[in-house]
Amino acid sequence: MAELNPFTVEYFNQELAFYCPKPYEKNGLKLELKLITGCARMDDFFSVRLVGPGDLTAIPILSLDGHLWMSITPMELQSAWVAIRRFSGHVVTAGLGMGYIALRLAAKEDITKVMVYERDERVVEFFLETQAGRPELDKIDIIQCEDARTAFKGVDCDWVFMDLYDTLLPNEAIEDVALFTGQNTIRQEYRFWGQEKALLELVRNQEVWPLIDDDEEDLIQYFMQSDGSRMYQVVYDTAYCESVAEQLQRI
Repeated sequence: MAELNPFTVEYFNQELAFYCPKPYEKNGLKLELKLITGCARMDDFFSVRLVGPGDLTAIPILSLDGHLWMSITPMELQSAWVAIRRFSGHVVTAGLGMGYIALRLAAKEDITKVMVYERDERVVEFFLETQAGRPELDKIDIIQCEDARTAFKGVDCDWVFMDLYDTLLPNEAIEDVALFTGQNTIRQEYRFWGQEKALLELVRNQEVWPLIDDDEEDLIQYFMQSDGSRMYQVVYDTAYCESVAEQLQRI
């Protein structure tokens, strides 16, 4: 299968078909598929985006106790693209969400194991019930714990994709770099959700081209090819970006 630009509708539909969402309602969790009926704000990873009826297939939305827990949107898929493309061997992630990233990683032939830390047993039950029978589950090991920051310790792995966060790049995402790399053996690389946005902001300010790897460059190029008239939104201050660069250079 030819690789699709992750900023296209075709990529979104391909990945949604892979995940194959199923309606669910149990123990305070509800997954529903919502069609866009009017013009709606649904941002890309690097830019503001408006979509209308028919632009995308139904959006899977998972709520927990009446509050949004996760949804599969273009931004969510794009933000995982580099990790999914790059990782191999033994992978660790935290925050199961709807399980898309765990499944996508486990579907790769060169990935041998995916460890997922998740605090809510209802989310684990939802994932195992709705994805029962998939061969990818054979590679996925879910660790239900109160806090990944204390549970993910003393592990020897190849790659990490940390996705504990409700919003892109809160302060704790940077603090966690030192914590998790210090208490585990990570042979290849530690990455976190939203990392590319921080790096792109640094590049815009001509700070750290050397920190941009080939896969991130490809993601940026895909974005520019999809709509060169829309540049990404600036949402981080200089001090924050400098802290990102400092932490990444220590890895």
